[in-house]
Amino acid sequence: MITLADKLSNMRITKRTFNEKGTDMWRGVHQTDHNLQGWYYKSILGCVSELKDTAAYKEYSELCDYVFGE
Repeated sequence: MITLADKLSNMRITKRTFNEKGTDMWRGVHQTDHNLQGWYYKSILGCVSELKDTAAYKEYSELCDYVFGE
């Protein structure tokens, strides 16, 4: 639950930044490869899949799809 809460918070900020800067936002982060960032954040879904019926999991999944694509 803590991992999901932490990553959900990160993705909320990421979405806000993405909406403000678009793909230019990747220039300001340590890992500039959009695909590697997406792989990392989407892999979290598998790690917390036992929480898939929660609102937090669903929101996190939707944010990942929004920022990184499906």
